[in-house]
Amino acid sequence: MTTALARRQPVTPDIWTMVQQIAPVIHASHIYKGINSPDQAMAVMIAGYELGFGLSASFKYLPLIQGEPALSPQGGLALIHQSGELAELIIKDEPGKCTVTMRRKSGIGHTAIFTIEDARKAGLVKPDSNYLKWEANMLRWRAVGFCEDVVFPDIIAGFRRADELGAAIDDNGTVIEGEVIADETL
Repeated sequence: MTTALARRQPVTPDIWTMVQQIAPVIHASHIYKGINSPDQAMAVMIAGYELGFGLSASFKYLPLIQGEPALSPQGGLALIHQSGELAELIIKDEPGKCTVTMRRKSGIGHTAIFTIEDARKAGLVKPDSNYLKWEANMLRWRAVGFCEDVVFPDIIAGFRRADELGAAIDDNGTVIEGEVIADETL
C-alpha cells in the first residue's frame, strides 16, 4: 500500500539548481508579496515542490504569513484530492454556518462546523471584510480547513493554514495579499 507521504516529490540536484536560478528572479520581480529575499523564495518553492505543487504554484498555495510558509485552504484541499485518500466530502452551507464532513478511504472521518458567530468571536468580521461580502464561502473555507487538520494531517504535512495564522482569504480559498489579520482562535 502506498501512503500519501510516499507520493511527495523529492528534491533532486536538478530541481535544486533550477530553484537557485529562479529564486533571485522571483524576488526581484516583486510579484509575490512577502518574499523579501531569494532565500525566502527558495524555501517556498522547495516546500511546495516537496508537497507536490509546481514551483510557481507553491507561491499561491504556500504564501508566507508572518515569515512562515502557510498552507492556503485551497492548497490543502488540492493536496487531499491529489492524494487519492478522500472517500467522502460533504459540504452543507446554511445561513450563518457551514458544516463539512471528510472521510478517508480507511474510514477515518470528521465533521467540522464553522459559524458566523465563530468568526465574530475570532475578530474576523470587520467592516468591509470578506465575511460580510462572501459569508458562505468564507465559512466554508474555515470549516474545510478545520476538517483537513483532523482527517488529513499527513497529507497537509503539518503545515499551519494561512487562515489559522491570521491571513485573510477570498471566497475561493486563496490568500489575499496584504495585511495579516490577528486571529484570536490560535
